[in-house]
Amino acid sequence: SLLNKLGATLANSMRPAEAIDAYIKALEIRPNYVRALANLGISYSNQGLHMEASSCFLKALDINPEASHLWFSLRNSLAQSGKQELAEMTAGRSVEAFRPHFDF
Repeated sequence: SLLNKLGATLANSMRPAEAIDAYIKALEIRPNYVRALANLGISYSNQGLHMEASSCFLKALDINPEASHLWFSLRNSLAQSGKQELAEMTAGRSVEAFRPHFDF
């Protein structure tokens, strides 16, 4: 999607707030767009918004649970937010295990 590409360009140009807006707009058009969800999660994480990032990664993993890079990103975001127990749960690669902790 063009909005996802715009978001990536803005993120690479050190304009994270605008990148986040572009990813959100891309997801309004295609709510299950895994790449935009992942990019939004990365942008949130880069802004120190690790729980928001984790929610994005979980939504993307709910769509594509085989995406190893997203499990890695989720683990890092949870660890950065001080949620070590949840971070360790990523080893089980079960999206369902996170439902009691996140709304995604």
